[in-house]
Amino acid sequence: MFNRLKDLFKRKIEKSITDTSSDNNIVKYEVNLKEGSELVKWKILENNPGNIRELEGLGDSAFLIAYALFGILQNKGFDVEILNDETENNKWIYVKDNGYYLLPLLINFYYDENNELKMSATIQIHHKEIFPNGIFEYVYPQQKAENAIDGLFELFETWADLDWLTLCDCLKFEKSEYMSMRIDLDKEKIKSKHVFYGPVLSYPNFDVEEAKSKGIDIDPYIDEFCPCCLFTNSMEAFDKQIKDTSQNYAIRLFAMKNPDGEIDADCRINGEEYPQAEKYLKNYTKTWKKCDIMKFRKQYVIIRNVENKKIINL
Repeated sequence: MFNRLKDLFKRKIEKSITDTSSDNNIVKYEVNLKEGSELVKWKILENNPGNIRELEGLGDSAFLIAYALFGILQNKGFDVEILNDETENNKWIYVKDNGYYLLPLLINFYYDENNELKMSATIQIHHKEIFPNGIFEYVYPQQKAENAIDGLFELFETWADLDWLTLCDCLKFEKSEYMSMRIDLDKEKIKSKHVFYGPVLSYPNFDVEEAKSKGIDIDPYIDEFCPCCLFTNSMEAFDKQIKDTSQNYAIRLFAMKNPDGEIDADCRINGEEYPQAEKYLKNYTKTWKKCDIMKFRKQYVIIRNVENKKIINL
């Protein structure tokens, strides 16, 4: 049964970088680098574990981590610049379209005993209006890479296809592309919060129509779900963040269920672990149907302060 189901899985990954050449099994990518004159004043956040700025030993020169994310965003049509900082010799990416400053850094990079590439990273995010003090988010690859540079681009493509879309959307208000919700904090509606629900990464993800046409029963693998379900089912855990009008919050939600019924969940706020939400996410996961494969859902949600005159039409 599972072999038949595998053909129905949807995987929507947009390749953002063109492979232009190959040298010693290292894939090189062509980007149109552009440097700006602004000097970034922000430093690496104390709680940000990322600290590797470049990959060495890949040829004649080191490959700066920032170049990978720069190329991905540029290929998606964003007007981006590479900026230097004042003290730490980091390479930042400034997105001129929306005012975000991004600092990608690796946490680790190595080959394990099976010669499989292992890497993880963080992206530090600043915006003078939305996140003036900065936040960061962990980034992990979704699939195996054949070499270091491919792995690096795969790492950040995953982030660009999920978190980045939510970060962009929370600036649009009435024109937001994804689902959003307004929460008024007083009767006069002077103070309010807006919750922006980013796209959901889920597994399994079936082509339902194709399954029906082939007579495959996918009912055990499909659960009722809408873009707000992860958050609304754990909303009680975020009462403090919703009522706090002093800052904005970026929330990572993750829930999974194994074939044996074992469940797990994880939540981070602005990059920091937030275990208070785990029990709510786990209780929600218990409602999923049991089946013979693992299920998971992952989403990035942003809670933002807005002016009372800003109203989003759902």
